[in-house]
Amino acid sequence: MNGVSPSGIFSEMTVEALMEAYLRWVTPVFMRYRLMCVGCPFCQFHTLAEIALIYDLDLNTLLKELDEAIVAGLKDNPK
Repeated sequence: MNGVSPSGIFSEMTVEALMEAYLRWVTPVFMRYRLMCVGCPFCQFHTLAEIALIYDLDLNTLLKELDEAIVAGLKDNPK
């Protein structure tokens, strides 16, 4: 996924910024991958691209799944 996704997330977005905006919808994705991001004190520093690298995940797949979760969540529960 190049550029900005439909939900507005992007590879250089910090995990903290993502969770501040969309915690309710992205937590299940983080849990499915067994990522330790929720509650991690380093989430303010790590980007989504770094998380993909650290956990050996495909960045485009991670972004796509996060984006789909956010879009579905916003559709069902607009901000």
